[in-house]
Amino acid sequence: MTVERWDDNRLDRLAGSVEQDSQNIRSLLNVVNIHQENFEVMLAEMRRIGEEVKTIADEVRALQTENRRILDHLFGDRPA
Repeated sequence: MTVERWDDNRLDRLAGSVEQDSQNIRSLLNVVNIHQENFEVMLAEMRRIGEEVKTIADEVRALQTENRRILDHLFGDRPA
């Protein structure tokens, strides 16, 4: 088994490889950060929409109750 000697050329290649890997990692971290920010914006929007849906559902239930009250007032409890 032959072990390659750590000469200046090999160390330079290793340093270049480490630098390239560092740049790739920084690029990936930037992408992750962008996606995280987008996710947080989307999550906040989904929560806001969920609150709107809850409000609309509450309003629909109130309208159903009011409609039932009006129908009961108009027609009372008549046998079918």
